[in-house]
Amino acid sequence: MLSSNAHAITVLPSPPPPPRVLVPRLPRVQSLADLSGLLSALERQERPDVTLPLRDLAMNDDGTIQVPGEGAFALTTWARRQLSERLGIRWDRWFSNVTDPERAAEVNLRLSRSSEGVRLRMAEVADPESGRTGAVLRAFVSPRYAPFSDAMIAGLLAEALGGTDYAVHRVFYTDMTVSYAVSVGRPFVPGGDAKVGDLQGSILVRNSGVGYSSLSVVAYFVRLVCLNGMAVPVKDPVLLAAVHRSAHERGIRERLAENASRLGGFLTEGAARLLETRRLPIDNREEVFLEILRRARVPQKQLPALETAYTAEPEPTAFGIAQAVTRAAQLFPSETRFDLERAASAYITDGTTV
Repeated sequence: MLSSNAHAITVLPSPPPPPRVLVPRLPRVQSLADLSGLLSALERQERPDVTLPLRDLAMNDDGTIQVPGEGAFALTTWARRQLSERLGIRWDRWFSNVTDPERAAEVNLRLSRSSEGVRLRMAEVADPESGRTGAVLRAFVSPRYAPFSDAMIAGLLAEALGGTDYAVHRVFYTDMTVSYAVSVGRPFVPGGDAKVGDLQGSILVRNSGVGYSSLSVVAYFVRLVCLNGMAVPVKDPVLLAAVHRSAHERGIRERLAENASRLGGFLTEGAARLLETRRLPIDNREEVFLEILRRARVPQKQLPALETAYTAEPEPTAFGIAQAVTRAAQLFPSETRFDLERAASAYITDGTTV
């Protein structure tokens, strides 16, 4: 089932809207074969990276960035955030009451004073409504940055699993990350416990080709009754982790093949741990929720979302706590959801104490 990252965020008064950044309309994805085709099509929209001094760039009055020899590019939200950090600008606050030329002048002054080199990640994105294409600047990354192809990762995962007919039940494509979950094996009920219900063993992949995060492939559970998901609660559910710099395709292939063979053991151990959590009472729910938010680097003001999720399936046990967190996680952007699900898993794995 294809999901999208369409979450409203309240911000301070903003400057005039930037040029429209075209976003691809993604087709429905049901299998690993479908996913590989989609990721390949998206990567064909990418333009070759350009490495240059930051001072060689310029902002036009319409908010686009002029790249020498390449043209003008609209900034994604993530690229604008990266540029703001590099230039020391608080974008929304500074430019809320200025004209477009004044904004461009301030940005260009700071660009001209920079001695930093950057690698630009760019694309030509097709507009699903008009059929037109638009030039998009996706990221400002280090010249040493070496992104991993999403299509390559999906292909190597298919190799490790021995085929492409595995079901894909969750896909998110944002300006920061690509993430998806691949079902492995049949659903099962650990210990016959009806409260836990059917669990689907999966592999969750998150990758970022724009400098948001490293590549992460983890063993993953989906509770089918409510579609809550979490990293399998074992000490180290990570099948693969790699920074976008030093790893190569051969090494990724070898590590995926080796660790995919351990998936069955992870699922068995994790299911047993989930059953244990139903026997562990919790009487300091708010304190535990706050600690999980801290682990996930989510602001404490989101505590009400966890409390609301708990009321939907109240159970004063460690299992109930984890279920509330993973239920609430579905309401957040995919990047935050990933962090909350990992934090819920870590809470169970570490002994369910705060």
